[in-house]
Amino acid sequence: MKLYKQGFTIIELLVVIAIIGILATIIVANVSGSKSKSRDSRRVADVKEIQLALEVYYNDNGKYPLKVTNLVPNYLPQEPRDPVALVGYYYSTMKPPSFVGNCSQLAAPIIKYHLGAAMENKQGVFAGLKQDHDWSGAANSGGVFVDCGSILSGPDFHGNTATGGTPCVGTTGSSDPNNADDQCYDVTN
Repeated sequence: MKLYKQGFTIIELLVVIAIIGILATIIVANVSGSKSKSRDSRRVADVKEIQLALEVYYNDNGKYPLKVTNLVPNYLPQEPRDPVALVGYYYSTMKPPSFVGNCSQLAAPIIKYHLGAAMENKQGVFAGLKQDHDWSGAANSGGVFVDCGSILSGPDFHGNTATGGTPCVGTTGSSDPNNADDQCYDVTN
């Protein structure tokens, strides 16, 4: 009578290890994409929260604030911050050119703003970018508004950085709202 030893061959073990490795790779890829989508959803929610606070501020004061920090604590409990960079969102303000003086003076009411957030996913991945404004005050004001500046990006930021620039920074880029390289969710009044 022969006794057979029970166990796995080296080939069987290698096949099982390979299958586990492939499954782990697929799971990790899906989880990392979900985290960036979640952060992008938070950015959109933060921009909408700031936008609502701006409109309430305007209703109370007849103008928009020069800085988002002016909304704290009466209109926002604290200034929302980007979940990764931990800085405030892009905010640029404009006034009519007929008012003289700098933007912080009472004689120059802030009547228009541009607010945005740099996203991690491109337009095809994150559908919210198809619903934003894609607006640049420097490119579209046409002398109707005078730029009062932005806290994070100089005079104004571009709402669609299709030419390969950093999202939401500077005034270069395409004004095409359907461009697939748009990585900025931005709104204006």
